[in-house]
Amino acid sequence: MSICSLKPSPFPYDCKMKKHWKLLTIGLAIATVSVLAVATRTRQPKRQGRSLDSWLQSYTYGSPDQRSEAYEAVRQMAPDSIPYLLSGIRNKHPPWMKFTTAAYRKLVPFKVLRPITSLLPTTYAADQRAANAQLAFYIMGSAGSNAFPELARLATDPGNPEASERAIQTLVSAGPSASAALSQILTNSPAETRLDAIKYIAARHDYGFPGPLLPALRHCLRDTNANTATIALIIITEGKFSQPDETMTVLIDALRQPNPQVRLWALRSIGTFSPVPADATNAVLALTADTNSEVRTEAAALLREISWRSAN
Repeated sequence: MSICSLKPSPFPYDCKMKKHWKLLTIGLAIATVSVLAVATRTRQPKRQGRSLDSWLQSYTYGSPDQRSEAYEAVRQMAPDSIPYLLSGIRNKHPPWMKFTTAAYRKLVPFKVLRPITSLLPTTYAADQRAANAQLAFYIMGSAGSNAFPELARLATDPGNPEASERAIQTLVSAGPSASAALSQILTNSPAETRLDAIKYIAARHDYGFPGPLLPALRHCLRDTNANTATIALIIITEGKFSQPDETMTVLIDALRQPNPQVRLWALRSIGTFSPVPADATNAVLALTADTNSEVRTEAAALLREISWRSAN
């Protein structure tokens, strides 16, 4: 029960006026935020009279011919659209956006207010813009390479974790053309960022990655985080399809790493090669005297497997 209903007032409309002023204040605040959002909004790049978002919609939901046309259009927009796309990747939810999003949820059912609600900056719109930016960069591939250095910087920004994750995902989706930027993340970023990056790289299963990333992945084998080191080893092993000799050299080196989990996974990776080179067999033999019992057991089992293969 409000104070107005308990305390008599000589002015019968006093409480109603307070409510009206409150509603008016909220309305003015929403209108102000909407106007500011429109005034500061980065203009979308256009091609053939259509906005970037329109082309992305055709790529996502169009027919095969429409998708093909949209693909070419987005790639042609690469140089001019990069600043707009990077601002979408950077997008984060400021505290006041919770207020405008809540207002949007309450006002959107009223059709008469649609012209206003459509201007409200909401978390939904921010997330959609970020998703569109990632899709555009995916389509562009190497054509968006001018953005890779800034995406690498965003990936290591501790003040914007949402943008960091988006930047990593965007670089990984660009494929081997983004190897230089990804190498920078794997060698010069905080431990949590390195782990996130290497997880996304591993999930892609792109056999073109291990070669260009080999020096950075080799660096990750010395990581204090066992998960980062072992995932790096798994990615390195995928390089055997394109660079078998270089991959084996790194795996032999991994057998000498101080982390027993790295040595264990290196043994398992070497076991996927056939035949196993003599220098690798000698390195495996040395691990039968390893300080870790699991590594000793794995090394002995691999030697028996190598011997069996030689005899058959």
